[in-house]
Amino acid sequence: MEIPIITGKGVKASLSPSVYDRLKQDIREAVAGSPGLKDITADEVVVFLLSDLGTVGDTLVFEVTGIFEHPDRTPEVYRQLEESICKVLRNFASRWIPTCTTVEAEVIHKMKGKDLTLYQRPDIMDVLATRRRFRKIRFK
Repeated sequence: MEIPIITGKGVKASLSPSVYDRLKQDIREAVAGSPGLKDITADEVVVFLLSDLGTVGDTLVFEVTGIFEHPDRTPEVYRQLEESICKVLRNFASRWIPTCTTVEAEVIHKMKGKDLTLYQRPDIMDVLATRRRFRKIRFK
């Protein structure tokens, strides 16, 4: 299980929740549709938006973590992922933040499965469980 985590900084705090939700969904779809990441679905992508309450609107910076290294994932695959996210950000900024002058996306951490420790609660993850405990997920 691979869980890409996208953290976005610089998004206006004054936008409506539906605008935030649309941006998150567009980013999820961009990640899932990026060439070389076909094994990741939009539902597996987590997006956090950190609103800037001070001077807002000049720059949107998004970072991608939680992407596994694979032999077929070349630097070009990561560059295409960054470009896919930037495309979503450009469209978003042109509509909702007209003062935005810069959008940036960067894959900052590629990890091996064995580097990850993950626990899930099966009862929350819609899996029939007899206990309400976290279950360790093992990676190869």
